[in-house]
Amino acid sequence: MSRKILVLASAATICFSTYASAASRDYISIVGSSTVYPFATVVAETFGKKTRFKTPKIESTGSGGGMKLFCSGVGVEHPDITNSSRRIKKSEYDKCQKNGVTGIIEVKVGYDGIAIANSKKAERMELSRKDIFLALAKDVPNPDGSETLVANPYKTWMDVNPALLKLHDYEPHWHTRSGRVMAYRRTSLFGLVLADKQRIHYGPVNPVEAREILIRAALVACDWNQTVAAQKLRIPARTLTNKVKAYDLRRSG
Repeated sequence: MSRKILVLASAATICFSTYASAASRDYISIVGSSTVYPFATVVAETFGKKTRFKTPKIESTGSGGGMKLFCSGVGVEHPDITNSSRRIKKSEYDKCQKNGVTGIIEVKVGYDGIAIANSKKAERMELSRKDIFLALAKDVPNPDGSETLVANPYKTWMDVNPALLKLHDYEPHWHTRSGRVMAYRRTSLFGLVLADKQRIHYGPVNPVEAREILIRAALVACDWNQTVAAQKLRIPARTLTNKVKAYDLRRSG
């Protein structure tokens, strides 16, 4: 009597199917998930050392590939165990039944772990446990603040936490056509530049510096639209005109 097993490892499990066959192979054959492979190898080696049986033969075929081999039929030419990082699909289960692989039992052996690494050469990722949870969880607390769970609506890191985006504004300058002090913005996430040279209105970002640029570039250099400039300085256009004329007279004298 032999057994066929399916091991899944996201909620790593094992499935068994019992069948009778003529013994022409004296070791256990295992295929499947590359995720489970390192752990299965350790278990197999320990099994071989501490029992009277041979060490099982393990092949890393991937979850889908393992399911395909596992469900292809019974007998020594087919694997006894398959590892998987997911549950068996209905289509795969139906194939197993069609090919005589019956009595399948799933055995959960663990959960997938996710490692997040940060290169020493890159900008440090300031991720909180909450950020990671909201990025990966199937269901999350309702964003409306109610004590309910909803399907995870977050699609990007910006959705998870806008503060993760780094904004760098540079080269503030007077823009004659718009009558505004403009600048360029670079947006990055964990050191990866997502957008660059986005033109922005610099006034709301740094009002003091924007006003200085307005006075220096627009008024002193006379590179300005009088009406717009008066609005920016919040003074009547006529007053601004008189002040500029007085400045010109002093300058010419």
